[in-house]
Amino acid sequence: MGPGSRAVYNLISIIFFLLAIVIAAVTAGWITETIEVPEALSPSTDVPPPTEAALLTWTPSYTPTITNTPTITPSSTATLTRTPTATQTPTDTSTPTITPTSTTTSTATPSSTYTLTFTPQPPTFTFTPSFTPSPTGPTATPTNTPAPFPFVVPPGTLRLRPDLNGSCAFQGFGGNVFDLIGEPITGLNIVVTGPGLPSTGAVALSGSNDAYGPGGWEVKVADAINTNTYTVQLQKADGTALSAPIQVAFSNDCDQNLVLIRFDQIRPY
Repeated sequence: MGPGSRAVYNLISIIFFLLAIVIAAVTAGWITETIEVPEALSPSTDVPPPTEAALLTWTPSYTPTITNTPTITPSSTATLTRTPTATQTPTDTSTPTITPTSTTTSTATPSSTYTLTFTPQPPTFTFTPSFTPSPTGPTATPTNTPAPFPFVVPPGTLRLRPDLNGSCAFQGFGGNVFDLIGEPITGLNIVVTGPGLPSTGAVALSGSNDAYGPGGWEVKVADAINTNTYTVQLQKADGTALSAPIQVAFSNDCDQNLVLIRFDQIRPY
């Protein structure tokens, strides 16, 4: 390297050295505030954050952007044009045909002549009968006829059977007495009259014999079987009849020497 090149380098070094000294002096002045910092180089001032009131009063605005939409305008208008077409004219190509005419000769044939004769008939009359309803008569009013006795023997309840002990040395009657609701009644007289019995009859009270069940009773009429006929009736203690008299004839059979009779109440008494 020649002497000229060294001189140039030395000069550049001196210039940078002096610039470094100047920069250091200016910087020290700024720090100690002995030198005023130019406005362009002064640091930015801290901006305080917006207050809550400022945030609440800020209203964003929106400005719409107008976009032009092009309109397509047809450059030409179509027109419907009617074009007439040629009309065909029919041509008569038929050929007339001559048809011969025939001559018909009619022959008269004599026929019989009929004469219509009317015979008068007498008129016929049809009579339609008419009916006139007769006045309605009095309306019948049903009347309830009370049963003659407050107690009856229901059908099918009178039965002949062997004595309860199975002995032929007995002949008599037995049974029960029930009220309107099917409850047994005690204290009523069952009176049996017939051959070999007192004139006032043989008497038993309802409810006096439990062998026949509730309200049971029994009247013995003989110590042996026979064919006698007896009458049985339910009565009050004063002799008032509470049932119709019932007649029973025995058959002199040990299997039928006991007659079962059930009295049922059908009305008050």
